[in-house]
Amino acid sequence: MKIYLAGPLFTPTEREFVESIADGLSTACSVYVPHRDGLLVAEQLAMGLSRSEVYRAVYLRDIDEIHKCDVLLAILDGRTPDEGVCIEIGYAKALGKHIVAIKTDIRTALPWGNNPMIDGCIDQWAQTPNELWELMRSYSAESV
Repeated sequence: MKIYLAGPLFTPTEREFVESIADGLSTACSVYVPHRDGLLVAEQLAMGLSRSEVYRAVYLRDIDEIHKCDVLLAILDGRTPDEGVCIEIGYAKALGKHIVAIKTDIRTALPWGNNPMIDGCIDQWAQTPNELWELMRSYSAESV
């Protein structure tokens, strides 16, 4: 099974959490993490490419990986979910991919919870990494 792991990556703490989830899953499946396995904007810009070239390359690489995945796993912590993660969720849903989300955080922007357009895309939820491991184990067993 191949997982595309979508999550915020702008702080060291966010990247550490994404990496811990990826490490926990990588013993049982292939995990693509955009900031680890894909193209990084800062590195590409440092090579002398234009911003538009870099953005296009990053976008195309991640879209290609979403096409290849069996499951998109989205980390939705924070008062509002990361906008890149929301795009990845919507794109994967339009392709008919299975979407799993983890939200360990009770904060939401709306008084009634997440935006219904986000929740409507999610097939299964986890609230802790342990719940996530169990969920992904059962999904992996079902899909084999």
